[in-house]
Amino acid sequence: MNYTGEGRITKTKELALQNINQLYNFGYSLISKAKTKSRLDEAVELSRLYIKKIKAIKKHIKVKLPERVQKGYCKKCFVIFVPGKTATYRIKNKKKIIICSVCKNLSF
Repeated sequence: MNYTGEGRITKTKELALQNINQLYNFGYSLISKAKTKSRLDEAVELSRLYIKKIKAIKKHIKVKLPERVQKGYCKKCFVIFVPGKTATYRIKNKKKIIICSVCKNLSF
């Protein structure tokens, strides 16, 4: 029996990517829909948990993150970037600079 298990691996990675996208989208929508400061603080804490879960899935399954997820959170405090709520976007020397509103970290 010559079984390599490739189909099973790709199905696992596909499911992992679906879970990663769902977690990211849910965290993004929580932050973007927050109306008050207390709701925003709660959404930021939940988004941190979601990013930590995404990183755990990535490490366990060994899957490459989609670009929008990879560049869509602060690498220092693990908050999902939402323009106007948790991030400020600037253009300097034809490069996009993202400033995290929570920890003031710069991302390029």
